[in-house]
Amino acid sequence: MTTANGTTPRVSMESVIHLVDEDPGARDRLDRVLRRAYPPCRDYRDADDLLLRLVDDRPGCVLVALRTPGMAGLRTQQRLREAGSTLSVIFLGDSPRVSAAVGAMHAGAEDFLASPIDDDTLIETVQQAIARDRRRKVRQAARQALRERLARLTPRERETLEAVVSGLSNKGIAEALSISPKTVELHRAHMMHKMGAGSVAEVVKLYLLERPVGNRQRTD
Repeated sequence: MTTANGTTPRVSMESVIHLVDEDPGARDRLDRVLRRAYPPCRDYRDADDLLLRLVDDRPGCVLVALRTPGMAGLRTQQRLREAGSTLSVIFLGDSPRVSAAVGAMHAGAEDFLASPIDDDTLIETVQQAIARDRRRKVRQAARQALRERLARLTPRERETLEAVVSGLSNKGIAEALSISPKTVELHRAHMMHKMGAGSVAEVVKLYLLERPVGNRQRTD
């Protein structure tokens, strides 16, 4: 994914894992396993503790133990999304019961691991979750960069952009906007420069990045 000026959005290559479990012993064991591949691990007692102290914007994931009674653990994913976080959430269950896995997935989990958890499986699952979050952050950064460039366009340049995306020629744009073809050329040149685009195809691609077709939403 590239930004409006053709560069890849800057997203940290470093990652961090957030461990949410009321059992300190369980958190310590997970921490030891994960530090083989991912040194930065942060521990939290519960979802409230996580949300209170979550200020790290590096790519990562959240491991949430479902040992806590009730729905507290399952609400973590929803509360993270409400806070604007893109972090992937993996739920860890104490039993392989299907109901636990179904409840976790309905709550928005990207994965569910039942105890006993194989170390290699845990590490692989975390690697995949972090990769998904990194891709989400790159797309998020690209959209933000595009919004900033769109904000720099004058009203007439924005109209020209929308006309170009709709497939109108310079002559068609001139007729639609009641201006001369020469003026269209000037607006178009300024718009292309501000958007950081070298071709009409690039302009269309960038515009659709900000205004996706239909209601399609990508999650990875």
